[in-house]
Amino acid sequence: MSNPWAPDENHATILSERFWLQGALLSNVFYGMQFTLFFICLDMLFRSFSRSSSKQHLVTIAFLVLVFVMSTLFMFSSVASTERAFIDDRNYPGGPDAYEEQMSEISLSESGNAALMIGQWVMDLLLVRVVAICP
Repeated sequence: MSNPWAPDENHATILSERFWLQGALLSNVFYGMQFTLFFICLDMLFRSFSRSSSKQHLVTIAFLVLVFVMSTLFMFSSVASTERAFIDDRNYPGGPDAYEEQMSEISLSESGNAALMIGQWVMDLLLVRVVAICP
């Protein structure tokens, strides 16, 4: 039985769009884990604030907040781009897959990618610092 509401796209395009949408949804699950871990770490740091060096704790809190903000900006950009491709501009010639290919350089996508890269660089700086301190 044929579905009368099925999109008029070829199988490869539909498969590509399904994987893209499922990937976008799966990334939200991982962001939820990061969200939870961020607040657990922040709570632990605030609870142990009086027991050790406050300067080191402030640097760690600033690091956590910066990485979390960069990750949040990336997720916002990713969700907004997916929303635009699948809802706002669904009838773009070639569908959401073609829209993503052609519009990947718009400011929304670029700012999300920049936030992701800055967050990665900050995490790499932390690793470099830890390796430099440890013998």
